[in-house]
Amino acid sequence: MICQVKRVQGMALITTLCVSTVLLVLGVAFLTFLERDYRFAATQSRNQEALYLAMSGIEYAKSRPDLVQRGAAAVKRQVPQANPNRYFQVEVLGDGSLRSTGVVHSGLVYIQKVLIVRPGDSPRRFVETGL
Repeated sequence: MICQVKRVQGMALITTLCVSTVLLVLGVAFLTFLERDYRFAATQSRNQEALYLAMSGIEYAKSRPDLVQRGAAAVKRQVPQANPNRYFQVEVLGDGSLRSTGVVHSGLVYIQKVLIVRPGDSPRRFVETGL
């Protein structure tokens, strides 16, 4: 009878170690999934921000045609004004197309979206490049 009790006690220790190992592996897998999801969401947010900055450049060119002209240097505006990591740059190309570039720097990540409005098109109709 004493031999059976000792065997059961040893089995409980092995079962506990196996369950603990499985829970540890599941926890690490879950944390890896959360980290990957967080990185993806942050990248999507920066992409959207760069697109909105490029769209802001188009609106800026509509409101300030005196500053954005063919042959002139590109106009660069930081948003907010003191932040060098987020800006748009607007220029008129040789064929009369308007090119607006939205840029977001965040740590080691550099995201750029370029929107081009062709002459005669509505500013709401643009071609997105640099995907």
